[in-house]
Amino acid sequence: MSTKPSTPSGSRKASSSTPAAGGGGSKNSRRGSATASPKPGGGAGMSQTSANAVATPTPPAAAASTTTTGEALPDLTTLLNLPLRVVIAASGELPQREVEGTLWTYDPLTSFVVLTTPSASASSAASSQPQTAQNPPSQKRSYHLIKSTQIKAVTILSLTPDTSLPAPSSLLRAINPAEVSARVEKAVLEDQKARARVGQGVSDEAQALFDALGRTLPVRWAGKNIVVMDEVMIAEPYGVGDVKGGKGAGGYVERVKKVLEGERQRRAARQIGFP
Repeated sequence: MSTKPSTPSGSRKASSSTPAAGGGGSKNSRRGSATASPKPGGGAGMSQTSANAVATPTPPAAAASTTTTGEALPDLTTLLNLPLRVVIAASGELPQREVEGTLWTYDPLTSFVVLTTPSASASSAASSQPQTAQNPPSQKRSYHLIKSTQIKAVTILSLTPDTSLPAPSSLLRAINPAEVSARVEKAVLEDQKARARVGQGVSDEAQALFDALGRTLPVRWAGKNIVVMDEVMIAEPYGVGDVKGGKGAGGYVERVKKVLEGERQRRAARQIGFP
């Protein structure tokens, strides 16, 4: 999750240029330094994209769905604020995957595409202030940074722009670096905690028991053993007889045994068809 840097006076119009590293003077814009293509309209119903890009049909706004695959990508600078689906090529251990979101920006100098989606934790309360280009909505959003060289296909989900975003020609608001850094650190910490809760080389049943115990008790993995409350250890095959505790942990051991036995009974009931 990340956001793009901007300045309060930076314009998102195509006429603004993006400076090279170490340079100065010019301001960032959502369109970067790419040359804007002619707007759709006229002719044979096709919009002309940039050099080596694929011509994008201009269907009615209610039925827009244009996919590019195996060829050059369309001119992304003409698709700002439109909902897209991109197919990202497999890389390393990551498989091929799809990401959907509204095109927030495209920077051809760094080859980064940024898609945005409303944050799951965003407040649903409506702002009391009118939503205009000068006063855009304050909804929190998530951002997906994707290298354009990793994109295999682009699908335009609709030709209707996302009106909750500032218009491409509007001014960008300043970003608080400290707030962004805090959000990144929080997200990284949450991801690390989630990864630590996934056992390495354990069975699906062992992971299910771990997750069930974790709903009511503090648990962690120690190799293939489940450690509960840092007082009790459950070894393979994770039966009631495999629950062990240190000196003075008798009360904890009995509690864990009861929880484990109850969970195993529920799993057995589900396997024979009981709810």
